[in-house]
Amino acid sequence: MKNKFLILYLFSFIYSQFDVDFSLESKFAKDSNASFKNPTFFENYLDVNLYLDDLYIFTQLEYSSPPLMGPNQKSLSSLVNMMYVEFFNDQVEMTLGSLYSMYGMGLSLHTYEDQNIDYDNSLYGIQTVYGLSDSYSLFMLAGKRDILSRVSPQETTPSISLKNRVLSIGFNGIGENLNFQYMTMMYEQDYDYDDILSISSLPTILGQYLVDNHLEAMIEYESDYKMKNLEHNIGFNFYSDFFEVVYEKAFVYYHKIYGERVEGYREYLSTYFDLFGFNFIIEHKDYNTPYLYSHFANPPIVSRESNSILSSRNMHTVNFNNEIGHQLEINKTFNTGLNFIFNYAFALHYNANDEPDNFKSLYTYLMESMVGLGNIVNNKNYISNFIDYKPYRQVYVEFSNWVQNEKLYYKVGYDYYHEYFYDKTILSKTYPMQFTYKLNTGSSVTVYFEVQDEIKSDLKHKYYYLSPSYNHFGKFTVTAFYDLEKNGDSWFGVDYTVNLDDVNQLSVFYGSQKGGLVCANGSCVIQPDFEDGLKLTYRTSF
Repeated sequence: MKNKFLILYLFSFIYSQFDVDFSLESKFAKDSNASFKNPTFFENYLDVNLYLDDLYIFTQLEYSSPPLMGPNQKSLSSLVNMMYVEFFNDQVEMTLGSLYSMYGMGLSLHTYEDQNIDYDNSLYGIQTVYGLSDSYSLFMLAGKRDILSRVSPQETTPSISLKNRVLSIGFNGIGENLNFQYMTMMYEQDYDYDDILSISSLPTILGQYLVDNHLEAMIEYESDYKMKNLEHNIGFNFYSDFFEVVYEKAFVYYHKIYGERVEGYREYLSTYFDLFGFNFIIEHKDYNTPYLYSHFANPPIVSRESNSILSSRNMHTVNFNNEIGHQLEINKTFNTGLNFIFNYAFALHYNANDEPDNFKSLYTYLMESMVGLGNIVNNKNYISNFIDYKPYRQVYVEFSNWVQNEKLYYKVGYDYYHEYFYDKTILSKTYPMQFTYKLNTGSSVTVYFEVQDEIKSDLKHKYYYLSPSYNHFGKFTVTAFYDLEKNGDSWFGVDYTVNLDDVNQLSVFYGSQKGGLVCANGSCVIQPDFEDGLKLTYRTSF
């Protein structure tokens, strides 16, 4: 890590013309179970951006003791959270260091970082894009890293650490109405005994396979395992004035842990078109590598990620190695300014005893779920027909508009969620509402209110959420939060956020907050409750 800093300083001395800026975010929290000396979490992130002619250097430093999620980051060896150097000119783009990349739609390779869920599957290495012409380019990526992951959202720290080595090459083409790409990716994965034992606890085909076939040998010999995998990825994007089509497929050749080499695939299709002023987006996914523990495939989730407080506590966690489904979204803005959104998503999972000849039945179920409007709206038990495939279904409808000379904004919605898990069933109906009123002085008042009816494994629950806020000329905002379960617990808190100037912001929260599921791109973790405490957040740039 020290060598990385030496390189940074060396560039600074070699180049006389450079620009540098910093941004800092500090978070401190202490609830009733902690103290100021031993807080609930204390996180600090410093981003450093350095510009040197054709070079861009980014470094993120982190000191967290303890963090909200994940292990402590308080030693010099863990100080640098990420760092990369980018070089670019008219023909070449090169990145050295932490690699955050997405090829195509991410069916084979999509690396990203999200602090909210403590997720980072980036590689350390080099990637290059070389432009052959204005229409064609070659790309190459080579990297390695021990990547951490969780087998359950309940884990506060990751239980799996796999060594990964990746080499990927391919090309892109850009035409007048058509873009296309091809990529091949070779990667090695090293599993130690503890990792395999953790994976065997997954309620998936892979976990069941390890328990049924290798559990006794695993315990007796505590064997490690290495595998070499290969993927070929092809895709295209065709667009015109009337519609757009995106298609991508990855052919995957991999080993079962302790087993034989098998084939799989991931497939994605989406289309967009306009019909009588209504915008239609239809997506289809078919991710079928059920015996692979993949780190780099983060394709489209083909489901809706809700920004509703109550709805987001029952989010669908996507299995990127074993899931087939689709999503339909319809958007329309009327002449009155009224905005309308309709979204429908449905998904199933393959079973271990499914044969390719039986896959057609899954596609039949999917088509029935798409065209059976009565099943979508009225029959809550419809997806129980597919209980062996752990089905998921969600319907969302929203209306929003500015009225009264754009002084009053409203947004009302309805969210219907139904999913069968391995150990439970959840059915929820959520009614989110937001109202914002602009005052004559330039300030505004916002009221956010939600009601949710939930049935979880035959137990009924009713939840309420209320959050009024006042914004004073954009200088400061005062927000109250009230979270209530009928005949159950309640949480109340107040937040004061002030913009000290153009580059400094301070937030102070006091009270309690309910924890729950937090998701990003289909991956989820459970954040703990925060009870009777203080949170401070400071942000600045200089």
